[in-house]
Amino acid sequence: MGDGGVATGKAGDTEELKEQHEQPRTAVFCSGKLAAGGHTWDCEVLDISVGGAKLRIRTPLDPGAELLLAVEPHGTLSGRVAWQNGQDLGMEFVCDPDQTARFVGDIIENPETNKEQRHYPRSSVLWSGQISTGGRSADCRILNISARGVKIRLLEPFEPASVVSLRIDRFGVFPGDVLWRYEDFLGIRFRDDPGDIAEIFGDAAPALRRTTG
Repeated sequence: MGDGGVATGKAGDTEELKEQHEQPRTAVFCSGKLAAGGHTWDCEVLDISVGGAKLRIRTPLDPGAELLLAVEPHGTLSGRVAWQNGQDLGMEFVCDPDQTARFVGDIIENPETNKEQRHYPRSSVLWSGQISTGGRSADCRILNISARGVKIRLLEPFEPASVVSLRIDRFGVFPGDVLWRYEDFLGIRFRDDPGDIAEIFGDAAPALRRTTG
């Protein structure tokens, strides 16, 4: 695997744009492991679809090289290098479609790793709230919560910016960052300290009391 196989410049950009057009992608920003040719590297999953994923990895890989992507606790998927542009790599999935759909759906809805889940356990809830950004707002439902963030469902059409304010009835307003979106569902990471969040919500969502980080 060498530098000679790395697609750069306009060629890499063209392949990336073509792939994004064919398969709409969802930003997820989670950690993973990528294996190829007997070697394993840490990587970041930047976005994902049933067709493939955009990864960030420091190592140049050969076009068409067979890959195995592991993301805890969601499992593994096999694929190959579709393109690489600097540290950004496009992986095309070649697994069974049902297996791929489950893997991708799990990551989109729950992008936390096993380590994050151990440190920040989630509680399922059904609370009313309102999300706001840029002077606009929309009603929503909070579906689950941890000391790091929440999963919500929008109740009306709304296009949030990357930074939002989330009002949760009975608890107040919390600034956060949108990590992912899948249809009407959003994953939002709190900007406040996890310890403070656990203290605020601990009585209503007991799992947050087990926060360790």
